Amino acid sequence: MLQIKINNEFLDLGQFSITFELLNPIFNDVGSFSYPFTIPLSPKNRTILQYPDRLHKSFVDQKYFDASIYVNGLPWKTGRLILREAGETTVKANFVVGEGGYFNKINDLNLHELQHSSYSPGSPNLLMFYDIINNKYPDVDFALFYHINEYLIGDTEIPSYQQQYVDYFKAFNRFSPILYYFSQFNTFMPFVYVNYVIDLINSTIGVKEKFNALKNDDELKQLVFANNTSASRLSNVNNYFHIYSINLRNHVPHIKVTDFFKVLEETFGLYIIYDDQTNSVSYIFLKDILNSIPVEIDVKYKLNSILKNDNEDGFLLEVNNELIEELNNISDLTKYDFKGSVATMADLPANAIIDTDLYFVDEELNFYYLGDNYGNWHQASNIPYAIIQKSPGKRKINYTASFIHNLAAVNGNGFLDFGEKRNEIPCSFLFYRGHVNSKSSIGGTDFYLQPLGTAYDRHPDFEGQFNYSMLWGGTNGLYEKFHRRPLEFFANTRKVEFLIPFTPAQLKMIDFSKIYRFAQSNWLIDSIKFTVSENRISPATVTAWKVQ
Repeated sequence: MLQIKINNEFLDLGQFSITFELLNPIFNDVGSFSYPFTIPLSPKNRTILQYPDRLHKSFVDQKYFDASIYVNGLPWKTGRLILREAGETTVKANFVVGEGGYFNKINDLNLHELQHSSYSPGSPNLLMFYDIINNKYPDVDFALFYHINEYLIGDTEIPSYQQQYVDYFKAFNRFSPILYYFSQFNTFMPFVYVNYVIDLINSTIGVKEKFNALKNDDELKQLVFANNTSASRLSNVNNYFHIYSINLRNHVPHIKVTDFFKVLEETFGLYIIYDDQTNSVSYIFLKDILNSIPVEIDVKYKLNSILKNDNEDGFLLEVNNELIEELNNISDLTKYDFKGSVATMADLPANAIIDTDLYFVDEELNFYYLGDNYGNWHQASNIPYAIIQKSPGKRKINYTASFIHNLAAVNGNGFLDFGEKRNEIPCSFLFYRGHVNSKSSIGGTDFYLQPLGTAYDRHPDFEGQFNYSMLWGGTNGLYEKFHRRPLEFFANTRKVEFLIPFTPAQLKMIDFSKIYRFAQSNWLIDSIKFTVSENRISPATVTAWKVQ
């Protein structure tokens, strides 16, 4: 039933067993695991392990062996066998799995330290400019957005005859494709495609992409980082911006890759499912998993226990008070529960019950909160994050109601003089909509290009309709598109523990991105724990969440 293979030979295991625990990364932290065991020091094992009991043998020279575990003849796990102690009759060792897995590989990577693409046309290159603005991912790695040069506009007196142009460009985020290379008002910076970065991560660590939900939709494919740094170092009105060189590492967040995926998880409910047998990775929305067709599985089962939830509703509401303090100095928000958002001021209730409602947002992006026991609304000066948290396992699932994306994405100069510290880029996103010609200009005859992203969609020249928005509320917002279904799931689910006698083949086929149907219900599996010896496999302890 259980075998360990080293250098194409199987060890003698004797009375040996290993207890495995398979964890769903949606509910659990996943990394490397070490399984201790003791095996007999038989002649065969002495040869395979290169005589670990010899007096002159140094474990430093040969302590680690690449190894594979087989269950009932099926390859189960690959990893390393680490020798700990060799006695007269036995060898103590650990079998470590997951060290080469996806989560361990990305653990020490930083987003901006990857080998990003760079572009060095050497001089203003009109062909490159048009190539970028007329294409999208995967044909190009970034989009070009117009950027108000705060270094120039904020600190320098603008000649009166030019002020109208500055005001016009600044108000509508327009730029001229013809005059871009000699107008001091037409500065640009790259908005890097998120999928380009994911491709770069996978090529860096040598992992194949099996499925990516962000590539499965034409609109989601155009997600870009909301760049908050200037691409220029202009110091006065007479210096013009030229695209001499672009290195994309300067235009992505200075964060760890694990934190980048955490932001994708919190913003869109996007989770990573890694298959160590095929060395492939999938990126899947939780809402799509919950809406998928259940897979029938024929198993006997015994209901072991119904586990206690965090509360009756199935999820807890918490507000990140430290972040709110930092952004708004509003500490009393922690007293209220999540209610929702409204479209207009007219939809705001005249008053509300204390400890029930938290906030409302009108279509002008004004933020309101309850401030006293009489239910009066107060308008906040800034917009915080409200975080809905569910703690079903060893980690928390965070749903972030982020309104920060409503603000202008391009509003600061992150570059200082050479050698000085650059401002960090917040890890937030926009949907890149391409560029459209403006209908009007100051002279009535010139045409300017309008970059369309979430922060720009309210421009008077914009008439398109899209399926997704980075706003939390609204029919196309993050809540409706990505978080309504998961929140309904956690509000109504129950966590149940079963005993199930899986066969090795059934265990091999378990996919944590699928809903399984057994016991007359649909289940999303949290964890599976079972013991395998040389002769048998124990019934598995399975914890699962009921999917309504």
